[in-house]
Amino acid sequence: MNDAKPLVSVLINNCNYGRFLRDAIDSALGQTYPHTEVVVVDDGSTDDSREIIECYGDRIIPVLKENGGHGSTFNAGFDASRGEIICYLDSDDVWLPTKVEHVVEAALSHPAAVLIYHRVQPVSAELRPTHRALPRRLLQGDISDRVR
Repeated sequence: MNDAKPLVSVLINNCNYGRFLRDAIDSALGQTYPHTEVVVVDDGSTDDSREIIECYGDRIIPVLKENGGHGSTFNAGFDASRGEIICYLDSDDVWLPTKVEHVVEAALSHPAAVLIYHRVQPVSAELRPTHRALPRRLLQGDISDRVR
């Protein structure tokens, strides 16, 4: 990374999750790290998702496409992203306000890293924890042998 404050692209993928989409977008826009762009890719939704996306105007980068599946949604979002770091957010998830800030800190501390991950906290529709954060153990360094 060349910049002390790299641009981070938050890529939100969506297909018919309008009931959750606003919370996901708001959590991406509410990050404490200021150098972000939010790219929302809609994969051919037939619910009110596209109307929700339109409500955000120029605060987000909308990508509206025909249904092509999860992989094509990420590819379209990646093509529209300008960030040096890309963070993926499913449309039925939300982030704590400091998530991107912590990702950038980790990326700057480990410039050779190609993937940064962390625990997730499963919650109910009311955002109450349903069980322990996953995974229980985080791996560091070259994990290629373990992945194989």
